[in-house]
Amino acid sequence: MEEDKRLLVWLRPGNNPEDGKALDIMERLPRRSRGEFYRKALVIASALHELDPRLINLLAAQTTTSFNAETLSNILSQTLGIAVERNSSPVETQATGIRATTIIDSDKPAEQKEPIPKPSLMMQTLKR
Repeated sequence: MEEDKRLLVWLRPGNNPEDGKALDIMERLPRRSRGEFYRKALVIASALHELDPRLINLLAAQTTTSFNAETLSNILSQTLGIAVERNSSPVETQATGIRATTIIDSDKPAEQKEPIPKPSLMMQTLKR
């Protein structure tokens, strides 16, 4: 069994605008839920890094501008080749406003493109 790890991270809002934005968001969270938020943020950043090491830098840089679901879908489309489209399904729209459709893979014919799993399925996989 692995030991628990304690991490110390310094945020410098004076030097990095994205640090200031992150602090603003974190300070609005209830104190009791902040630790779990920090842990999940590290897990998610690690998963994004595994997909493409550029993702966390691109996403962090966008947080100081008008970051929204469309910005996220554009970044994913450009870095991973994931096509996303707007969805009117009430459940999916409430969560993200976007729905992943297919992976763009030039090696496969169009009829064999694989669907991207829904976020809930991806999170279940990460929890295992």
